[in-house]
Amino acid sequence: MQQDDQIYSGPLRAAFALTPEDVKAALRLSGRLQNRVGLHLFQSALAVLGLAVFVSSIIANPGNLLNYFLSGLCLLLLLLIWVYPLFSEKQAVKKTVDGRQIEVELEPCRIHVCIPESGMDDTFLLSETSPVRQDNRIFLLELPGGAMLVLPKRALPEGSLAAAGEILKAAGKECAEETA
Repeated sequence: MQQDDQIYSGPLRAAFALTPEDVKAALRLSGRLQNRVGLHLFQSALAVLGLAVFVSSIIANPGNLLNYFLSGLCLLLLLLIWVYPLFSEKQAVKKTVDGRQIEVELEPCRIHVCIPESGMDDTFLLSETSPVRQDNRIFLLELPGGAMLVLPKRALPEGSLAAAGEILKAAGKECAEETA
C-alpha cells in the first residue's frame, strides 16, 4: 500500500472505451436499471389469472369472440412483461457503447476528462461531484450538469486501484488542496 502511494504520487491516467458490461454496471449503480423480478412475477401471476378466466369463459361459451381476444391480450401481456425490460436494457446499453476513446486523468481533488471524438476536454473539481459509487468493476461519478462518468477499474494502471480509490474519496467533500 505504501509502495502504491509512492509510485502514484502524480496524476493517474487511464484511456479506455466502455464495454456493455461497464455500462450495465453503471446503470445498475445509478438506479436507472433495476432488477424488478418480484414485480414481473406479480404481473405475470395477474396475467395468468386473467388468461385462466378467459380460457374458462371460452370453454363455457365458445361462440363469444371477445373471450378469444382477451385471452390473446393476456398472452401478449405475459410476453411483454418479460421481453420489454430486456429489450429496453439492450437499447440503453447499445446507445451508450459507441466505441469512443475516453481519457481520464485523476489528481488529488480534480479529475480531467477528455473525449477527443466529441470535443470534450474538461477538468472537474471532485468537491463538485456526487460521492463516488463503485462495485467490483467500475467507479461511477456524477459530474456537474448530471453527466455520469464511468471509470472502469480495468483501465487503471496496474497497482493503482488503491491510489485511485483514495483520490476519489474526496468526491462530494471539500478538499484541502482546492482551498490552498
